[in-house]
Amino acid sequence: MRSLFSSRPRPEPPRRPVPPRIPQLATVDVAASYRSPRVGGDYFEFIHVAPSRLLLVLLDVAGSAAQAMPITAAVQEFVHKFGPKIFAGQDGNEADAIAEMTLLLNRTVLAAAGAVCHTPAFIASYNDSVGVLTYINAGHTPGLLRHGEKVELLPANGVPLGLFSHSTHDAQMAALAPGSTVLLVSRGLVEFRRGRTEFGLERLRNHLTSSTTREAAKLCKEVLDQVSHFAASTDSGVLGKILQVTRADRFENDVTAVVLARYAAAASVGSS
Repeated sequence: MRSLFSSRPRPEPPRRPVPPRIPQLATVDVAASYRSPRVGGDYFEFIHVAPSRLLLVLLDVAGSAAQAMPITAAVQEFVHKFGPKIFAGQDGNEADAIAEMTLLLNRTVLAAAGAVCHTPAFIASYNDSVGVLTYINAGHTPGLLRHGEKVELLPANGVPLGLFSHSTHDAQMAALAPGSTVLLVSRGLVEFRRGRTEFGLERLRNHLTSSTTREAAKLCKEVLDQVSHFAASTDSGVLGKILQVTRADRFENDVTAVVLARYAAAASVGSS
């Protein structure tokens, strides 16, 4: 009996995406970070699809990490294989390329899931030569764009991926002036709750408005630290410090931040 059991083939481990590489660009500082071990389906990916173009994909796949990982692995494989092909020869027509990318990613999610799979997504192309972000927000948490002391929303303009095979989305455009910043966060960050109180988009917006941080990695850390402090803000003394650490490391949902911070001048690249 022992030999029969030992001869059974072991099940294949679930597919997992490989960690993305943070790119270097001439006009923007790029960073991404998350807090706590992966418990959900947050996923982000960067890829150069042309010398001056960066493709950004941010997903929030419904379900546990074990359920989401094969889907995000399929998305990563598709993005790396077909992203450069979709954008090839699309100079001046990035809106069409982003719309096609979103349509095909939607079908990739459906095929990998084998069923309906609620997947909010933020898909964007940043053109480094002109400082323009072309994006589709498919049911994702609104992005935040800071120009000086003003912060505007990049709201959802279409349904999430993984619901309807023929969903179409219209691309939007946003100019990133020198010194401006784009902040994208997961739903888990905005919906993080302390008791009955939610961290919320407005709290995040106020923090970005008042922050003096201009480096992408520092702003990511600052935002995630803000959530940790929110988690422990009603505690005091030694117990509060203990709870602050444990809560920061044991969020029930993924807490992710992605930042694109345009340099005040092109010469600033590499100086931070």
